[in-house]
Amino acid sequence: MSRRLPAVVGLLLAVAAGPAGAASNAGAEEQLTVEQVVGLVDTHCGGCHGVPSPGLMPKKSWPGVIRAMAALAAKRTGQEFVSAEVIRHITAYYYGSSPESLPVLPYADGPSASRTFAPSELGGKSIMPLVINVRPVVLTDEGGSEFLICDGESNTVRLLTRSDGTWQETVLAEV
Repeated sequence: MSRRLPAVVGLLLAVAAGPAGAASNAGAEEQLTVEQVVGLVDTHCGGCHGVPSPGLMPKKSWPGVIRAMAALAAKRTGQEFVSAEVIRHITAYYYGSSPESLPVLPYADGPSASRTFAPSELGGKSIMPLVINVRPVVLTDEGGSEFLICDGESNTVRLLTRSDGTWQETVLAEV
């Protein structure tokens, strides 16, 4: 219940003020308890991936992300997956429970500061990627990096291993 107390206050404030980017028809919509809204979040967000903490992003980011997730769900299923009213409740929950901004990370000095990011492609191209879960694992004796990847688009569980500077992808199961 400790994660819900800030959500109660935030939800009440957000419903009263209306989140940025969302229409406010407080008189025309059903009033829900925080527990009911958390249930909507668990059902609609948790139906595809782990339910993110409101503290993951600043307040201003949530309305756009929630609209994008609803649009992605509609595109994947070919129909409206989340109603506009449910989207408003979920947006109010996240908007009201998230911080105004995230803390600024310290500037990195020292040996790690000289590292650069070099992107590389893994696996095949995808029209609409849907990686549902990524977990570091130790499944082989290779001694390199290993990740278990659940891909919702191809309905596969894959093992991604890095050994001697190269990545190999192995399909472990089709689900």
